Amino acid sequence: RGFSGQVNQTEDDYLMVTLTNVKGSKTDSVIDSELKVDSIFEGDDVRHRLVLSRTHNGGGTKYGFYNKQSPTYVRVLVPENAQFIGISGNSKPNFQPLLDYSTTDFKRDEDLVRFEEKSNYDSETGVTIYEEAGKREYGFWMILDPGKTKAIELEYRVPRLNGSGKEYEFYAQKQPGLEFKNFEFNLNNNKYFSGLLDRDMIISPQ
Repeated sequence: RGFSGQVNQTEDDYLMVTLTNVKGSKTDSVIDSELKVDSIFEGDDVRHRLVLSRTHNGGGTKYGFYNKQSPTYVRVLVPENAQFIGISGNSKPNFQPLLDYSTTDFKRDEDLVRFEEKSNYDSETGVTIYEEAGKREYGFWMILDPGKTKAIELEYRVPRLNGSGKEYEFYAQKQPGLEFKNFEFNLNNNKYFSGLLDRDMIISPQ
């Protein structure tokens, strides 16, 4: 029933945006999320401009766990041959470990070590690029204060398959448990979808 969160494999253009609340208490319950994708064909490539917007409606409620700052780690999964162009609006915190692990008997998880060895962090942009589940992944922070709205803009390019004879399709996969209040997809300045993203969908612009 799609509960597992398994990353779907497809030959189509692909996008999944996942949001992970890190010490943000119960703030996800009072945050509205929106996602807009503006895409354009550039020769044999598709250039995407993704805008993630979130509004924190907490701050004045009688429940303290709704009034906290919301630090969220965002991961954007795209086709494995995607090329990063740029980002703006993301947070660049300087988090430090709570413990000096070199003085403890903690052991590093071997699977995590292998995963991190394939990652690359860019201190200038604040983006870590991963390889995961057959996808390229852009990871970054979005720290949102109560009563505020924040938007992050990410651009990347996806090479198209030449000679496949297949019409272009865009596969949007939804993170289990997360709905985007509004999801908009535009291609070559034409709007092909606008509405609630509450399920996986394939958009076939014709």
